Amino acid sequence: MLHAFPLYNVTICNFCKMLQSILIEYNDLMQQYHIKRFDSNAKRVLTHCIIKHCCDVAMGVTQGKVVFYYSSECIEVLGDEKGEIKEFIHKIIMEATKKLPLTWYCSSKPIEYYNKLINNNQGTSFLMQISNGDKIKYSYNKAARFANKYKLVFLNNNYFNCLKTKCMLLNT
Repeated sequence: MLHAFPLYNVTICNFCKMLQSILIEYNDLMQQYHIKRFDSNAKRVLTHCIIKHCCDVAMGVTQGKVVFYYSSECIEVLGDEKGEIKEFIHKIIMEATKKLPLTWYCSSKPIEYYNKLINNNQGTSFLMQISNGDKIKYSYNKAARFANKYKLVFLNNNYFNCLKTKCMLLNT
């Protein structure tokens, strides 16, 4: 799930692999609270699971900038015949990209393509692109509004202070 590249000061997290464990937790919570359909409560639970896992990973990595690799092609959700859940996951990621201090790399190609390039020593441009990627300007006000909108209580001032300190130390 995590691939560290100290030379480029970056750690890549495969969001598609992480999503498998997120969806297991999501399904458990849906059964626990007897939520049968994909309504606003289900969306809130899924949003919480996604953002919580991503924030935990970002805070847990001690070496380099964390970049979440996301490809909409790799998302497969059982029981999502209409594609509602897949579409919602994509929406949450796009919204989080703009409002939270998490770095995302979105591509149409699966991560295996880039792994093959890196293993054959041809992935330098990809790693440079990720490590020097566009810095998305986020503000803590936007992040706080995002957290309040989805009732993400774990995204508090303490979390953002820790994250700010980590970013300053790692110079990301």
